[in-house]
Amino acid sequence: MFDAINSIVLLIKNKKIVDANTYAVSFYGYGDLTGLDVVGTLVPETESSGRNLELIIEDIEKDPEKYHLHVNENITAKGDVFWIVWSNSQYVDPNGEKMMLSVGIEATDLINRQKKLESVFHNSLDGIAFLDSELKLIDCNSPFMKMIGFDSREEMVRVREDNASAYGKYIRDLPIEY
Repeated sequence: MFDAINSIVLLIKNKKIVDANTYAVSFYGYGDLTGLDVVGTLVPETESSGRNLELIIEDIEKDPEKYHLHVNENITAKGDVFWIVWSNSQYVDPNGEKMMLSVGIEATDLINRQKKLESVFHNSLDGIAFLDSELKLIDCNSPFMKMIGFDSREEMVRVREDNASAYGKYIRDLPIEY
């Protein structure tokens, strides 16, 4: 059944692959994934962002629901790096053994586009703000803060919390959420 899915499907126990579907074997470029360590084979010990994936994999196995949806870097047999969005849950086999069931989809293009947008957002000389459907401020960049008279996010939040009138009704009533 899992071999008909164009997603990576893995059963993992003690950071080792117990089973994998055909798509996963093909995607990662190994002849067989069964028995291989997840860390060092499918994921680097430390991600390019600096996150320790070995500790995260241990934590996911202890509490898969805590990481129900999770994104991290993965590596293939050839050394290619991909971003995978994972859905993790606990699986109990017919013998009562608990394992982690992980289903992943490759999302490298999406993650790279997100990084480019974040770079534009943070490096723009123009003020940019994101508002939700109720016009509550979700996030803003430094030029936007300066446009409305603040030097830092902390100052903006503090003024909002203090309900200070020094910055006028607009800033005082701005529904800042963090």
